[in-house]
Amino acid sequence: MCMASEMRLLLIHQIFVTPSEGGGTRHYELLKFLSEKGYQVKVVASRLNYLSGRARSRSREKRNGLFIRYSYTFNALHRSIPGRAVSFLSFTLSSFLDALKFGKIDVVWGTSPPLFQSLSALLIARLRGAKFIFEVRDLWIDFAEELGVMKNKILIRLAKALEKFVYAHADWVIVNSPGFIPFVGKHVPADKIEVIPNGVGVSSFLVDRDTGRKFKRKLGLDGYFIVTYAGNIGVANDIDTIIETARLVRNQRDIKFLLVGGGLRKEEYRRQAREMGLDNVLILDPIPKFQIPKLLAATDVCLATLKNLPLFKTTYPNKVFDYMAAGKPTVLAIDGVIREVLEKAEGGVFVPPGDPEQLKEAIMLYYRNPDLREKHGENARKFVMKHFEWAKIGEDLHNLLVKLQRGYNMASTDTTGRIEFLKPADAKRVAQIHKDSIKTGFLSSLGVSFLTELYKNMTRFPNSFVLVYKSQEGRIEGFVSASTDVGSFYRFFLRRSLLKVLYLLFPRVVDPQAIKKAYETLRYPSAKGDLPKAELLSIAVTEKARGRGVAQALFHAFLEEMRRRGVETFKVTVGEDNTRANRFYEKVGFEFHDFIEVHSGERSRVWIYDFRKKGVEI
Repeated sequence: MCMASEMRLLLIHQIFVTPSEGGGTRHYELLKFLSEKGYQVKVVASRLNYLSGRARSRSREKRNGLFIRYSYTFNALHRSIPGRAVSFLSFTLSSFLDALKFGKIDVVWGTSPPLFQSLSALLIARLRGAKFIFEVRDLWIDFAEELGVMKNKILIRLAKALEKFVYAHADWVIVNSPGFIPFVGKHVPADKIEVIPNGVGVSSFLVDRDTGRKFKRKLGLDGYFIVTYAGNIGVANDIDTIIETARLVRNQRDIKFLLVGGGLRKEEYRRQAREMGLDNVLILDPIPKFQIPKLLAATDVCLATLKNLPLFKTTYPNKVFDYMAAGKPTVLAIDGVIREVLEKAEGGVFVPPGDPEQLKEAIMLYYRNPDLREKHGENARKFVMKHFEWAKIGEDLHNLLVKLQRGYNMASTDTTGRIEFLKPADAKRVAQIHKDSIKTGFLSSLGVSFLTELYKNMTRFPNSFVLVYKSQEGRIEGFVSASTDVGSFYRFFLRRSLLKVLYLLFPRVVDPQAIKKAYETLRYPSAKGDLPKAELLSIAVTEKARGRGVAQALFHAFLEEMRRRGVETFKVTVGEDNTRANRFYEKVGFEFHDFIEVHSGERSRVWIYDFRKKGVEI
């Protein structure tokens, strides 16, 4: 087993770019971080730059510890959808052949889209006896189907079959947005999915105002209020709404719209802007990543748009993090998880996708309020500095790779066992431990069959998890369960399993007292608005395992998982008369908060654990 300083990592990625080129540098930044940690990093990328379609002048290079080999790719990326498919397939073959030239590899990283290149990565991993990580950056098959760019049902089925095949053979799956987890979770157990989000190096965006003014002057835009969109100019990006918004504000002569990027529809939009007589719209070719901070320093307000499709609510567009790092407010016409980030940061304004009138009003809000621009921009920068710095995300990726090499083996005071995520097949064993160890709880009274269904669903819901302690013989001797949003989990559980639950609990479902207690249990998570949503639900060990530090080991593993998920504070609720459990939670660092009646006439203690008070950075 290799340690990080010896780990040999190979990325196969057609769209890989360095800071001297246009496009997102997610993989470059993460691999540079790993190289600095001592990893031996190799990359197979395309000879064609994805955004510009131009060929690179070299076949290989070494940059910041990364050895990069550029493979042949058929030059048809931006000619047509069929041409793009041929380009993707040509890289899949050439990247496989070039990757064979490398020696020993420990981990192969495949990424999608394009999906086909992940097949090349998987084959190399199997031939080299390496671990295979599959990264999902885009639900591209579903997106293409919703956008209508992929209509052939046979091709859709074939693409989904290939995707399912890659999922099934991955040792771990990475997603760059938490919104993807419910979709990926249909194919992959929850304990094999990790969120490694897009990020930024905030220091590279700390450009002084004078540099921004010079860049503005270079573009011939001195004295104008600049509204910038920087990114792909394609089918999904809803550039039509930006063009229409520019038409609505064209009488405001000192506002200019700057669209910077490449893509299938860039020339079409240039023609459209000319034909509409929109001299307030300037569409530029992609610029190198290292120049993006200068572009944004010259910008007053940034735009992020996607078409109004439900699936786009799942995305974390990289451009938004760049905007925030540059200290610029974002007008966001994308709903979902990225809206949650922006609103939590108080770093911009959300408008409904596809609504040029509201987009115009949001732009004019910032146009008229320079103090608000300054405030939202500064809020945005502080937020990404805390939560989305490349160093933090790179550390998470490093920890994942180490875990992948070693297996999920957490520290324990009893070193003969290991802690891992619960698998659905083991839910019945956990249910039995719950019933035997937590004898007075209402859920225990519902029986092992009900508890089995409950814990199976916990493994499927992305905001919940169960960790189990396995003895050296592989027998589960304890568990801890938790959710970062208990109310949402109960709703998910009922939607998914209501009929089965009614069947399992018959005839108790007609018992008024049981119905009352069930209602109280479901209502409890929202009963007191001042309590954290996140909760430690249960922790229990078998009688055989008591006194060996198993509960402590489970609790510390639970703490690490909550910290990894970004949870700052959480609660646990314990019956007032359960002296042993109350002492345990006080001992491990919880603070008493209040009394609550989950069930009428039965008083419980609410304990709160706050990482911030422990001096732990989340």
